[in-house]
Amino acid sequence: MSSYREPLREGVSFLRTTFGTNFDSSGSMVGGWDPLRPATSTWRAENGIPPFAPILVNNGSLRAAVLGAQGDVGSHSAELTIKHELVRFHQYGTRNMPARKIVFEPAGFAQLMARRIRAHIMPNTFTSDLRALFT
Repeated sequence: MSSYREPLREGVSFLRTTFGTNFDSSGSMVGGWDPLRPATSTWRAENGIPPFAPILVNNGSLRAAVLGAQGDVGSHSAELTIKHELVRFHQYGTRNMPARKIVFEPAGFAQLMARRIRAHIMPNTFTSDLRALFT
């Protein structure tokens, strides 16, 4: 088997969906994001951002960048890039802002990818429902 593009594309799609789910659930997949500080909540209210808006959603651009992350898939590797100037500040935090993980390795992802690649190499060794895990 000379190329792993198919399972790698599925893995990138899985990560993009997982990161979006985590984003929309205020970081529930990484233990939950710290709540906003009162000063931040006040600033958001003064700037017309509804109190029920998710933690990292002010104008929607960061969420759109997460959901539209670019997947660069080669024959043996893949890279997922979220293009937004604020991602690194939220991912790692600053001295004035707690880290709120956007990018992470989901539990069991390495094993899932190993199984999917094995099924790609030897298609008759696993049931067809393995592919359904990625769609």
